[in-house]
Amino acid sequence: MKYFISLVMVFVLSGCIDKDFLIEPNLTRKAGGTIIALEWWYRNPNIKDSKSFGDSTKDYGASAEKRKDNYIIKWISQFTKEEIPANDLYKVKRSGKFWRRGWTKEKYIENKKKGIEVSIEKTLCIDDPRYDEFTLWDINGKLVQKGRLSLAEEDYWRHTNETRHEFEKRMRNIEIVDDWEDDPNQFYYEKDEKGNFIVYDHISNIPSYKEYAVVPIKQCFPDDWCLTYKDYQGKDLYVKKEALYR
Repeated sequence: MKYFISLVMVFVLSGCIDKDFLIEPNLTRKAGGTIIALEWWYRNPNIKDSKSFGDSTKDYGASAEKRKDNYIIKWISQFTKEEIPANDLYKVKRSGKFWRRGWTKEKYIENKKKGIEVSIEKTLCIDDPRYDEFTLWDINGKLVQKGRLSLAEEDYWRHTNETRHEFEKRMRNIEIVDDWEDDPNQFYYEKDEKGNFIVYDHISNIPSYKEYAVVPIKQCFPDDWCLTYKDYQGKDLYVKKEALYR
């Protein structure tokens, strides 16, 4: 037993094992979170199917989300590392739109257009001279064609069975969708020196399989703004009250 404990301590000190899983033995999954809080899943002793997560695909993403009711979910403050009371947890509906700090909508749309051109440049088409040189695997991981060129190389990202003319025509006919975030309810805000609310970050910056983001709220005010728990840097952030629901 002492040898096992010594071995565990070696792994902990080397960073190979997450210390939280040793300190809290019922903790079985860290399901991400936001800049304010982390979502941790614990085994529920009253539910038989509340088992530890492993390495299979069903233990990640949307597949794991379907088993959520089998676990005890706790939200942990990014700043204090303490559990946040359930009564302080609210939801904000995920918009599915895009936003990045320092970008404008115009820059975003232009970047999407450039992305199409880059994709054209980085794709091997069936009539390209080097098409027969790359290594090809099927969807089951079976080697179909072994060549000298790997798609992992810097020159190419992927391949297609279309001709160069067909592929470029299809790509350039793709409609550039304006999915830039412009809903004021979808942001965290901070106050500037004059007390004005300015956009700080995108609330919906969460995985696409989640329908909502969880926002822990400390207090709401008569002006319809709500103060969140502090973010991981200790910053006071605000959200619009009308965006919140249970």
